[in-house]
Amino acid sequence: NKRQLKDFKTSMERSTLMGIFGRVNYNYLQKYLFSFTFRRDGSSKFGENVRWGSFPSIALGWTISDEKFMDWSRRTLDYCKLRASLGKSGRQFDQPYIALGLLEANDPFLGYPTVTPDFGMGLINQGLTWEKTDQYDLGIDMDLFNHRLAVTLDYYYRYTDKLLYLIVLPGNYSGYDRQWQNAYAIMNEGLEIQVKWDIFREEKLSWNMTFNIARNWNRLKKSTNGMDFQNRNGSNNFSDNLSVIGKPLNGIYTYKDNGFYDDDNEVPYYFLNGRKTYLFGNNTQRFYRAGDRIIYDADGNGQINTLQPLQDDRVYSG
Repeated sequence: NKRQLKDFKTSMERSTLMGIFGRVNYNYLQKYLFSFTFRRDGSSKFGENVRWGSFPSIALGWTISDEKFMDWSRRTLDYCKLRASLGKSGRQFDQPYIALGLLEANDPFLGYPTVTPDFGMGLINQGLTWEKTDQYDLGIDMDLFNHRLAVTLDYYYRYTDKLLYLIVLPGNYSGYDRQWQNAYAIMNEGLEIQVKWDIFREEKLSWNMTFNIARNWNRLKKSTNGMDFQNRNGSNNFSDNLSVIGKPLNGIYTYKDNGFYDDDNEVPYYFLNGRKTYLFGNNTQRFYRAGDRIIYDADGNGQINTLQPLQDDRVYSG
């Protein structure tokens, strides 16, 4: 018995990217190096009036070891170059139609196929545009001891703005839950060190070693409304991760534990709606009392909420 095809689905996506690119290089005696690059790109994935972005960059190099004032170092320093660069780059997102609004297939009506708005993430946003990154780099390359030891040191600072994120919309008047927006900015900076050493460099025997180490720091710099936020996961609830402006991404957030209450009089109280109310947990019927742990009320609202999606008394722990 041959199985016959009963149902099938197909999809097709189309997007266009157009760009202009130019570069100018200058090299004087391998001592003074200069490079300027400019590109202008346009993508159909963005809103009609914000599809184009300009991305310039500049790089400078100086072989300082070739200068006469470095003659004192010839016995140990074979080569030394200083590098500096700055530039802007852009990134487009994967989904081709989210700026135009999304529709999804729905149940048939009178035998005809239907489509409805994607209320979860399909609200049109003609302002969606490039994720833009400004980056600054400083570096030094050195060869020492007849080129047996090579050291490379780099420092970078990277600021990425207009990061694409699915924002929860306030209220319920539109029917849409969320909207894709250029919402956040993050910062990354770091150091990278690489050392190469020719331990043996003979005709019949060679042995070299390479060592590298890097350290990166990142921070959330701003959000769409200037406030901290909790990240959503695929189940449409908030995950455990918080994003706090000025703190590193993917940090660990926990409740601050200050020991135990020895007496009921130690439990803090608040006046809510004119009534004296002791610190409570997930509902107003569960008050803290002697013997309970002292959990820091970070937001000062008189409640320690441990249920999703709130969990709003956690503090940054590293």
